[in-house]
Amino acid sequence: MLMMMMMMMLMMMMMMTCSERDELVSQLSMMNVRVQQMTAREADAYQQVKACIELAEQSQLDMSQV
Repeated sequence: MLMMMMMMMLMMMMMMTCSERDELVSQLSMMNVRVQQMTAREADAYQQVKACIELAEQSQLDMSQV
């Protein structure tokens, strides 16, 4: 699937002018940066939720031992 999409992109790029190609590459680069930022934020949010769950579980364990 990915290979097919890449081939289609290459075919489309062959039919574009240099400025259109440059604009497409620029937009794709910006999208890649955004995806990386979103992935980092998602990983951070996951770690925060994981830490909260561990804290809640530890609190419940401490309360049950009292």
